[in-house]
Amino acid sequence: MKRLSNLLAFAVCLALAPLPHVHGQSPEEGLENHTIPPDLAQLMQDYAPKEKALDEELKTQLEPATKAYQDALATLIQKIEHSSTPEKGDPIRKEVGRFASSGLAGAPDENVPVGVKSAWKTYVTEAQKITLAFAPKRTALRAQHLKDLAEIEKGWVAKNDTIAIAAVRRARTFTILRTAAEENRVQCTETNPKPVQVTDIPHEGGYLIGFAANAGKWWNSQVTEVAEPIFMTPEGVKTGRAFGRNHGNTKAIAKDGYAVGAITVRGKIPQPNVEVVGCFQLTFMKINPDGLTLDPKDSYQSDWLGDPGGLKPKEHSGRGKLILGVRAKSGDDTDTLSLLFMK
Repeated sequence: MKRLSNLLAFAVCLALAPLPHVHGQSPEEGLENHTIPPDLAQLMQDYAPKEKALDEELKTQLEPATKAYQDALATLIQKIEHSSTPEKGDPIRKEVGRFASSGLAGAPDENVPVGVKSAWKTYVTEAQKITLAFAPKRTALRAQHLKDLAEIEKGWVAKNDTIAIAAVRRARTFTILRTAAEENRVQCTETNPKPVQVTDIPHEGGYLIGFAANAGKWWNSQVTEVAEPIFMTPEGVKTGRAFGRNHGNTKAIAKDGYAVGAITVRGKIPQPNVEVVGCFQLTFMKINPDGLTLDPKDSYQSDWLGDPGGLKPKEHSGRGKLILGVRAKSGDDTDTLSLLFMK
């Protein structure tokens, strides 16, 4: 394990080694041409099936633990349905649906029975053990892939081909971000995140470029009805999960060469002791030549998504790093909203 960790660290350092910055080019500029150099296209064509095969292998190894948790939920529901209070099975049924859509990305609600909490703890422990034992295979594959990308990049830098350089750096960025998420090298902008929050990180690796949102009314307050993150991924722009109800109609998306570096949230209190997201604003920052960090000095802000009134604004910043995911809690509205970035 130590040898593989050292190998991956070496590959990342090699991939991030300073290279000549070509005419102020950011890793995203020029990508709208969809031009992929042939050597990169061949490398990605060879690499993608290997990643997919590892995904399937890990999924197979996790199946017994997954089935055990699903069986535990089914047993608990069956017991309650034959009791005098069958309605108590509703939180468990809700957890069945949540687990089917989110898996380990979220967690059961606080109001689920003790039996669900115990089964969930057992499942998480087993899943983490299996994933940790599987990690060396993926580490070795990623380390070699990053070394190959670094060699291709050097060749295109020598030829001063800015579009090819951008394409290679983009591929490298997605690989590093996906690895960080899988290894839980992720930090939340909320120092004391509230329980039962759901995490949304693109499985294939990606970074946040915007949000779609809707405003709604709860009692007498204008609140954020839904917030949907928008990511740039290896397959292109991808909309994440909807935190709230419906889907967002108002969008704020970064221009070419920029990404979300921070959000500013203003809360609302529609009922006593109940705080939700009233509105939020995005700060877009220039992507630096390394493809992983942002330049706070070259930034601009979106309009407020939602009614701009509310409590004192609170900023959630990725500290100059690409945002690789979102963490939030929601029901009929967006209750909390924070960002995830690589440690």
